[in-house]
Amino acid sequence: MSKSALVVSAHPGDFVWRAGGAIALHARRDYCVKIVCLAFGERGESQFAWKQPGMTLDTHQPEMCNFKPQVILNIDEVSDVKRKTFEILAAQKHLWAYYERVALQRGMQGGRNSGKAMTYGEAYQRLFPMAMEELA
Repeated sequence: MSKSALVVSAHPGDFVWRAGGAIALHARRDYCVKIVCLAFGERGESQFAWKQPGMTLDTHQPEMCNFKPQVILNIDEVSDVKRKTFEILAAQKHLWAYYERVALQRGMQGGRNSGKAMTYGEAYQRLFPMAMEELA
């Protein structure tokens, strides 16, 4: 039985910025990854693209939302893939450096908290508590 993953994203850029490393890492490990985008992103971080004359839905594609990082994934081995994916989102080039810094910050946090070397990381929030036999 093959392994699979489903990524649900509010807008096209969201899955790149927030989970691009996890997607690349799991795809590299032979997961079949499917991505579902729920909107075009026409009023989000790529809003300046919508100010261009003639822009239509056919031609286009937070940290401030009470997000609590509880899991940090080491994405060092696919950080170059994630960066190349950033560069495909030309309408959002103003975010490339910002999300590069976010990944570096997450890597520093993950490395410091785990004691394992990590340069780039992605943070995730658990929706359900973990069941454990002991606190370690």
